[in-house]
Amino acid sequence: MKSNKLIIFLLSIASIIILFIFSFQLDNSISKAIPSLWNPFLTGFFSIITYIGNTNTMITLGLILFVILVLRKEYRKGIISSVILIFSAGLGELIKFIIQRQRPLNSLIQRTDPSFPSLHALGSLIFFSLIIYLFKDKIKNKFLKILFIAVNIILILLIGLSRIYLNVHWFSDVIAGYVLGLIILFFSLRFFDKN
Repeated sequence: MKSNKLIIFLLSIASIIILFIFSFQLDNSISKAIPSLWNPFLTGFFSIITYIGNTNTMITLGLILFVILVLRKEYRKGIISSVILIFSAGLGELIKFIIQRQRPLNSLIQRTDPSFPSLHALGSLIFFSLIIYLFKDKIKNKFLKILFIAVNIILILLIGLSRIYLNVHWFSDVIAGYVLGLIILFFSLRFFDKN
């Protein structure tokens, strides 16, 4: 079982590296095409959506999640959730520091820090997946449970899409953020089930 997890981990890391190396043409094509889609409504909408995924918002939401879990006397889940969120942000920043990829030049939001991977994509995938994992079974109504899961998944996708629309990230930055988030979740969620 441990060897299977190691293989999955190594394949996932290899896929991120391959994505980074071979995606330049696709990234450039998408980045050049995006400005033709810009309009006031979409720009306003995606500016709000991208704000949900920024670091300060994610920290605030993470603290709210921690407080909710502590109030419910789910201390272990609160600590594990916090560790996963902090670890994922730290790992994302470390990869950014190592890769030092420049952002697209023509963007609606000016940023100078490195681009790869998207911390918005990484953070939103981790946070909203944790929300689904921690609370979906507490919703007894089937329709409300499906709606709850769908809203969280849509938020994850919209936050990533907002980074591409605003042209502040390359397409592969966002995909890498999602893949990295899935890897972290894959290895982290088992800690919730241990006694």
